[in-house]
Amino acid sequence: MSLINQMLRDLQQRQEGGASPRPASALPRRRPLPLLWGGGVVVAGLLLWGGFAWLGGDPAPDAPVVTASAPAATPAPSAIARPVPPRLVAARPAAMPPRPALPAPVSLRPVVPAAAPSSRAVPPPSPAAAGEPERPAGGSAPAAGVATSPPGRLHPDLLPGSVNATSLALQQAARTAVAATPYGQAEAAYREGRRAYDAGQVEASLGALRRAITLYPGHLPARELLVDQLEMDDRAEEALALLQQGLTIAPDYTPFRKRAARLLLDRGTPTEAVGTLVGNGLPRVDADPELHRMLAALYRQLGENFLAAQTYRNLLVHDPQEGACWLALGDVLAADGQPGEARRAYQRALAAERLSREARALALARLAEP
Repeated sequence: MSLINQMLRDLQQRQEGGASPRPASALPRRRPLPLLWGGGVVVAGLLLWGGFAWLGGDPAPDAPVVTASAPAATPAPSAIARPVPPRLVAARPAAMPPRPALPAPVSLRPVVPAAAPSSRAVPPPSPAAAGEPERPAGGSAPAAGVATSPPGRLHPDLLPGSVNATSLALQQAARTAVAATPYGQAEAAYREGRRAYDAGQVEASLGALRRAITLYPGHLPARELLVDQLEMDDRAEEALALLQQGLTIAPDYTPFRKRAARLLLDRGTPTEAVGTLVGNGLPRVDADPELHRMLAALYRQLGENFLAAQTYRNLLVHDPQEGACWLALGDVLAADGQPGEARRAYQRALAAERLSREARALALARLAEP
């Protein structure tokens, strides 16, 4: 560039001075180094211009795309041709068919049936308009003696339990109906015997109760009421036989055990009374403490002091405030040769909450003994 500028300045000076150009021999001798620099600058400028033209202009098209579907188009020639290696591009997948639409989700809510047409749209003809008497909702004609009521209202005779001709007839039929099962027949006979017993008709009551246990031997209330009447009539042996028969049917029924044990004790057979009370097994103390007290008294009467003391201890575990049991335990221990334990039992009897006046006096007398 500097060489070109120098030439332009020389040309301008010659034109201004009007002198002819100097001969070539008169020109100063140039050094070769600036010429080399100038040429290098020109070449660099051309390279830069070519580079800018290549980048800023239309870019050279890529190599032809090799696809499986169609051949690549031939690119247009470029200002600066440069070889580009061909590129392999994966072919685009063919268009997929549209996915089928999924079915709509099924609703889990219960389907509400369509409402019945309103009765207001077409009102039914009233019985009065048709010239017929009004009937109940069931469609049958009203029974004799039952009053009718206007529509939308209830008459007292139509309510449950009302007294009218229909209900009275049903009640009478229920009272006079004969039970079909043996237990039902025995229950009817037991009620008949109960009514006769309450009315003081002993023979009628005995006959009805015997018929009840004949129809159904397991009817325990009828058997128990029959035993009551036999005991009041001083027929203990017959009552005992009925109780023992009842224990073969219901061996765990403790009322029969206790009543049979009393009858056996009155007859003078305490051993059999103990066997009757024990039976197939004793109930729990809290279930029937009376039976355990009877058993302890029978053990004491038979001289079984150990069994009697143990039975009284079981009762005191259940109810430690029963002073009579402490007093009886002291007597049993004293008879068994344990005076020290007997005195402790008497002291506990005096400290108990429930102790009669006679039992308290007896406990004080026992403690006063040497």
